[in-house]
Amino acid sequence: MPILAVAPLTFGQLSLWRSIQELTAERLSVANLQRSWALPEGCSSADLESAMSLLVKRHEALRTRFRRSGPRGIEQEVWAAEPVRLKIVEAGDDAERTAAKVARGLTEQPFDLAAEFLWRAVAVGRNGEPLYLCLSIHHMAADRVSLGLLYDDLCTLLAGGSFDGAAATPRAVAETQASEAWAPRRAAAVEHWRKALEAAPPPLPPAGPNAAMFSGSFRSTTALDATRTCADRLGVSMHSVLLAVLCDTLAEQTGENQLLIGMMAGNRNDAASRTLVASQNQLVPYLVKRDTHDPFDTFTRQVHWETLLAYRHGSFDVDDVEPLAKRYGRYGNGDGFDYIFNFAQGPTVPDGTTRGEGEIQVRSAGRDIGYPLYFQAGKSADALWCQLSLRKETEETGFESEVRYLQETRAFLDAFLLKLRGQASGQPV
Repeated sequence: MPILAVAPLTFGQLSLWRSIQELTAERLSVANLQRSWALPEGCSSADLESAMSLLVKRHEALRTRFRRSGPRGIEQEVWAAEPVRLKIVEAGDDAERTAAKVARGLTEQPFDLAAEFLWRAVAVGRNGEPLYLCLSIHHMAADRVSLGLLYDDLCTLLAGGSFDGAAATPRAVAETQASEAWAPRRAAAVEHWRKALEAAPPPLPPAGPNAAMFSGSFRSTTALDATRTCADRLGVSMHSVLLAVLCDTLAEQTGENQLLIGMMAGNRNDAASRTLVASQNQLVPYLVKRDTHDPFDTFTRQVHWETLLAYRHGSFDVDDVEPLAKRYGRYGNGDGFDYIFNFAQGPTVPDGTTRGEGEIQVRSAGRDIGYPLYFQAGKSADALWCQLSLRKETEETGFESEVRYLQETRAFLDAFLLKLRGQASGQPV
């Protein structure tokens, strides 16, 4: 199986690499993504293997390795496609539960980025016929949107369909981003970072050895209705409503009217990106100023237009930004940001998100994602879901300290929900 090309990384891949390049091989599994996909009725093992082989041929990210070489110290190797062969695990009484367990097991295994392709798949079925495809894929190969693209393409292939043209490739995107034509965009992105960081308050002190993670989540149909109602009334996006409510909640709880938000930019704004499987996400800074004299409607419209401008700079060369960001205690890959906001596209509800209507679930376990506060929101077919992760530094240990921070996590989500529903009803809280 020959190497077809060696190429630089895209800006999204490079940003992610800069955030994980110092991790040991054992810890690289923290960047693994997982899915368990139900397969159409009547799908045979031969059908699935044929579709997966075509999927690997279509998307270069599924046959790419990364080696420490080149001017940036990292390059991608694109290999020729080979036929896919899948193991089938016999399902128990509950095939869905078996699939979830198999997917978790795959995700716990780290990848060797230089020696293997960054995905693993196992089928779960009965009597040799697959019912679920369990997938683990490293974040260097895909992001959340990419996983949706892969699933859609897999379903198309299993249904006997085909595609009008070839999929976009990471190496072509990397070539475009490094081109002379992109020079003004690269310079504008650095200038955006400079203006935001220059005016931003200093970052919180870094976490010490006693930092602990606390998380909370909810899923709510009424919250989705409230978000849509508010967005329609103001003529803005759901994203803008949720971010405005988040900033309002943060301003109230911190007493600060200037907040530096790291917004997750998906960077999929053109036709080519709709077929691109790659890690495209980057964090773009947004300095929000909350004038308490302005009503919420005015503030939300402000957030809407300001974030549209900020997202224009969401694709940037992290190595160009890094020297500037370090002067302000920040880093181009997002380290040093106190507050992260991620509006996730796609219908998939993350594991651990409670299913009860509006029920807030909190816990004290979870991976340290490196930020004092990480807020993720998205919508499924019928509900809004939100996840909040808080990193708390404390010298205290024991049950009482844990309960206090769990209560703080719940109180934040309670305040967020109350504000959201109040704004939708026209009765600000």
